[in-house]
Amino acid sequence: MIHGRESGAVDEKIDELAAEYLPFDHERLYSEETLKQTGARYDDLVGE
Repeated sequence: MIHGRESGAVDEKIDELAAEYLPFDHERLYSEETLKQTGARYDDLVGE
């Protein structure tokens, strides 16, 4: 996962990494909205 404020900068980094570590076809998925991070909620996962 690559984070960035400008799509051009993110694309450059993906191209750089893909040339070296991803020698096969891949897709780029971009967020369409900003989501608020809430942190892990482990109690919900373990049922406590």
